[in-house]
Amino acid sequence: MSDSPRMPLTPPDEISILEPPTDEERLANQRLMEEVLGLKLRVESLKKLSQEIAQTTAEKKAELLATCHVIEELNKLPDLLSKSKNKALTRKIKKIQAELKFQDQRNATLTAEIADVEAKLLQALMQNPVVNNEVKKHIGCGNLEDWNRPVLKE
Repeated sequence: MSDSPRMPLTPPDEISILEPPTDEERLANQRLMEEVLGLKLRVESLKKLSQEIAQTTAEKKAELLATCHVIEELNKLPDLLSKSKNKALTRKIKKIQAELKFQDQRNATLTAEIADVEAKLLQALMQNPVVNNEVKKHIGCGNLEDWNRPVLKE
């Protein structure tokens, strides 16, 4: 544990004196904070993956639009385009559409998983009153974006 002094906690109105946490409570706090950091890393990883999927999806959509434009232009010249080439382009469009659908579903799944992990994390933080008070001063009473602040320990 660090030598930095412990920040005083502001007790709720109904409690006038807050007893210092026991060793067991400190260990529980430390384990919970380690879990919090692990979950934060997982959330960040999932967010990054979600962004990569969104970028890939955008690229595939642009490719699909370009392919559709080519088909439209080629359809204006039916004598110059054999039916087999048109079928190949149609298959390519269907393949890209299927890939886009898969990417959209995967992105939705990741978004739901991120929300679930964040909800479980907040629930875990609020279960232990000592941890709750300790953590609240670091995460802004539920602001999960403020995890980068150092945790004060005795």
